[in-house]
Parts: sequence; C-alpha cells; structure tokens
Amino acid sequence: MNAAMIIHILAGGSSQRMGVDKRQLLLGGVVLPDWCRMTVESLDCKVNVIKEDLRKGHGPLGGVETGLMHSMNAFHLFLSCDMPFVSALTIKDLIAVIQDDQTIACMEGSGKRGFPLGLPGSLLPFVKNELDEGRRSLHSLFHHPKVTVLRWGKEDEVEAMNLNTQDEFDQAECRVRSGDLAPPITFRRADLIKLP
Repeated sequence: MNAAMIIHILAGGSSQRMGVDKRQLLLGGVVLPDWCRMTVESLDCKVNVIKEDLRKGHGPLGGVETGLMHSMNAFHLFLSCDMPFVSALTIKDLIAVIQDDQTIACMEGSGKRGFPLGLPGSLLPFVKNELDEGRRSLHSLFHHPKVTVLRWGKEDEVEAMNLNTQDEFDQAECRVRSGDLAPPITFRRADLIKLP
C-alpha cells in the first residue's frame, strides 16, 4: 500500500446547478461517488469520501482543507464525485508527479484547470490562509510557486467531463447507456501533456 498517499473523493458540495444531491444520482445504476471509488480501488491507496466540509459554503477549497485536516498523510489526491470518468491511469500519473516533485499537481481539460488535483499535506497552512482571506476557488492554489499542470490529450477529454447540470448528466447517461463508458475507468488513450 502507498502509505504516504490518501485519495479523497469530494461528495459534499451543494449541487445547486444540478438541483438534486449529486451523491444520490445513479449513472448507469451506480451512484457518482462509487464511480470514483471503483476506479481508485486498483491503486492501493487509502480512500476517504468527504460528505461534509468542515467549513460549509467554502466551495471546493473547503473540501480540500477538510481532506488535509482529516489525515496526516504526506500526500493527498482529490477527486470530485461529479467527474466520474477520470481514469486510474490519470490518477496514478498525478500521484507520481505529486510525490516526485513535492508540488501541487492538477489536471487541465477543455481549457480549465482543476480536479483531479493533489498536493503535499504540508500545504495545509497555505490552504487555510487562502480560505481565511476569502479565496474559495481552487484557482487560488495555482498561484503557489510550485504547481505542475498536466493536460489530457483531445482523445481523452471525456475524463474532464464535469456533471454540474442536468443536461451534462443526461449526456453522460447517454454515453454510459451506449456502452461507451462503465466503471471502473482504468485506461487512457494517450499520454498526459506536462505543461511548462
């Protein structure tokens, strides 16, 4: 087991744009957090599902703080339950960057940076300070001096699919019904691109 790493699945958001609790949504008969859990099972890391943030209403960065405070692990990787198609291979590659470079590492897909992302546990004071200063966006993390950004290739951008609205969920459901996607997501078609 990779004792230094813990994977957190964030499932405590307000789901305002979706209109219903995303944790309860069935995609292909499987609730969204379980898509993520099934994908990470092969990675031999401790897994923690965060259903409630310590600071309510502080967005995704509040979930990151909760995960960092939950565990004394040296390294933390965060998945969002509304991104069920992230592959185990992508997660494995991010873990390697986080541990090798001792840096914040995040993915970029469809021109946006965000989840999945990881960081050393030693950055808890930095995260707390960002929240104390009223910065709740993940993007505040990307101003830290040590950030590595990986990008999916075009053929793998389905991994960046974020299910925030009913329309996005319906599109994902169509792909699952067609047999295009099913948990666990283990493969990726192309190598990740490390941005300078």
